[in-house]
This record gives sequence, structure tokens and C-alpha cells, in this order.
Amino acid sequence: PIELDQDQVRSNLSSQDLRSTSNASELATRLITQKARQGHHARGENLLPQSLVEELIAQARRETYISDSLLRRVSIELERGGDSFGPYDGQITQNDLRGLLANHFGPDYVYSASGLSAFGNCPYKFFAARVLRLEPRNEAALDLPAIDAGKLLHDILRRFFERHRKEYLPDKNRDDLLKEIGDVANEVFKEHEDKVPPLNERIWKIDCEIRKLILEQVLLHELRLQERTKTRGMLPTYFELAFGRASEASDPSSKTDYLKIFRNEDTASEPALAQGQIDRVDIGESGKHVIAYDYKLSQGARIIDMQAGRHLQIPIYLAALEQLFVPGFELAGGGYYRLRGRGKRLNQGLYRKMFSGCTDVSSRNAMVDDVQWQRLRRDISRRVWQFIDAMRAGDFRVKPSEGKKTCKFCDYAAVCRYDTYRIGRKGN
Repeated sequence: PIELDQDQVRSNLSSQDLRSTSNASELATRLITQKARQGHHARGENLLPQSLVEELIAQARRETYISDSLLRRVSIELERGGDSFGPYDGQITQNDLRGLLANHFGPDYVYSASGLSAFGNCPYKFFAARVLRLEPRNEAALDLPAIDAGKLLHDILRRFFERHRKEYLPDKNRDDLLKEIGDVANEVFKEHEDKVPPLNERIWKIDCEIRKLILEQVLLHELRLQERTKTRGMLPTYFELAFGRASEASDPSSKTDYLKIFRNEDTASEPALAQGQIDRVDIGESGKHVIAYDYKLSQGARIIDMQAGRHLQIPIYLAALEQLFVPGFELAGGGYYRLRGRGKRLNQGLYRKMFSGCTDVSSRNAMVDDVQWQRLRRDISRRVWQFIDAMRAGDFRVKPSEGKKTCKFCDYAAVCRYDTYRIGRKGN
């Protein structure tokens, strides 16, 4: 021809004319796009009649341009993109499966503080990890993973404080105590090294020295803590205090009895059974005041996180102390003992203002009066039962408690593919 016709081809396949396809891949893509767009007549769309689209898809299947697996996946995505939660967004709809779940999470099921907190953070993550038991992908690391570092620090502190149970440490020689905790750390690190040889010995040695420096700072803080709470006589008494289970590493005072959580404080109703292990419990010399600590490498949870059910360890530990170990004692509170090099160590948790002398907490956000104390504990108990009812009903919706913030380190993001817009517009 005298002139060449120019036709600009856009990369947006959904706006292309089906008749302009030049290969099998483009044809399959545009047919699927046509199928997905049926019923959504957006402006500028070049949609074919539905009957024609179905006929062309049938022909493409016969010619193997489109597989049955592809159509199945498209159907699932269309359902996931609907206006309500369904079986592909964690809502179990089959009656038989719901019956199995109701039986599994029935009266004899034993819950844990970590499991309930996992559900509070995201029901679907709980479903993937604890119901489907999908294993996250693990990658080899040269340095010590956080979970292993936490376990080692827990073990070191347990062994050290067991030697000084109910002892007022400031009366002892500080240098001797620092040397002792260093020796305990070397012992624990050597045992771990024998079981799990390090990938890089030099990095392992450096990591051990860093952990020992942190332990020294924790011990120095502990000496100041005991000095400041001397009037109440608060001293470390129990370490790794377990309830509902026990192991060799658990405190000798641990019990196999389960914590019973009653619905609406009705002790005549069916209780939910719970088990757990409290990292450390301090008791006053008068034998009237008790406080629970949970060792953490991170900052720890706020009261608002406990109310929302994202972190239930402290409320459950307090209930276990009250019900199983020290009935009649005054609960001064519970919080997180931060095992980091710098910063405040006891500023997060749930503490009673009237017993502020039992701890060294300076954050007002962690201190509550007795009216708030009772209300918070009742609200958290009701929240636990909301989670249990949802588990029994097969309700594991993709609804992370804090949106993308919750998803930041999730191992199952590739499964749920959370999208704020897609989930946000779904009805309850």
C-alpha cells in the first residue's frame, strides 16, 4: 500500500478487541477476561455476548488453549472477589466440616495463650497454621534466629534465678553475680552448640558474646528493680511455672490442672480449658502480692492489644495464678520483661495503680485503677469466648486485626493474599 496503517497496541489486555489476538496465549487471556467481565459493564469495554464467550471458551478447551485447572482457578478468584466471605476466605460453609470443627474445638479441647492470641491477630493465619497445619518455609540463617535466641535466654535466666530463689540479690557481690550468669550462659550455649552445630562458628561466637552482654544488663536492671521494690519485698519465686502441663524444665510447683475460663463468669456453665507456662512469678515477702512476667525480645503488648485479643498471654497468666497457684493473693499485675540491650524493660503490660510499689513501671498507659482492672479482665474473658465460638462455627475469615501491619511478617501471605479493598468491602 501507499500508506501503512498504524494501530497502537496497549498492554492492558482487558481493553483489547478479542479479534485482534495473534497467538493462543493472548486468546486464552482475553477469553478469561471476557468471562470475568460479564456483569460488570465498565465504560469502554468491548464485551461480547455471554453465550458467544461460553461457546468460544468451550472451543478453546477442546483445542487445549485453556485448561480445566485454569477455569477452576478463575472461578475461585471470582468467588473470592465477591461481596461476602466464602470458603476461599476462611469461612467454612460445608455442614460436615463445621461439625468436625465444633467437635474438635469442643469442651475437651485445650487452648493455649499463644493459640488464642494467634486467632486474635488473624483468624485465617490460625486456620492455616493450627487447623490445616501448613508448614511455613524455613530458610537457613547464619545468625541465631529470634525464636532460638529467646529460648536460650529463657533457659539461662531460669537456671540462674533457680539458684537464687527468693533471695535479695543486691546483698550479694555484684561481680560474683555477673560472673555466675556468664558461666550459666556459656553452659547453655555449649549445650545448644552440641545439639545444633553452627553454620558459621565465628558468627555464632559473636552472637553468644552479644547475648551475654544483654544478660549482664538485664542482671544490673534486676538489682535496681529489687532495690526499688524492697518495701514490698518482691522477689523472684517461680520460673517457667506451667499449668495444664509440665516438663523437666518447668518449675517444681507447676501443675497439670488446666485453667478454666467460664463464659460470662458463670461457673455453672461449660468452661474452656487452657494451658501455658509463665516465665517468671515474683511474690512479696508478706505473701500477699504477686506479679507475673513474660520475657520478650520485642517491646511487648499494650493494654489495647490485650483488649482486642491480639495478646492474651498476660491476662491468661494472671487468671492461672489467681485460680491455680496463689488463690487469695493480691494480683499486682503482669507485664513484659524486655530482654534487649537498651530502653525500658517493664513499661508494657497490665498493672494495678494501687500496687505500683511492686514493680518499676513508669508508663501511665500500663497502669489502671481497680475499676478498669476488673472491667478489662471481664472484657478479655468475653473476647476469648468470641474466638472459641468462631472456631467452633468454622469462622476463620481473612481479617487481620491491624490490616497490613499484622501481615508484615506473616508466613501465609501467599495463601490468603490479603487485599485491603477486597476484604474491606465484604459484608459481615
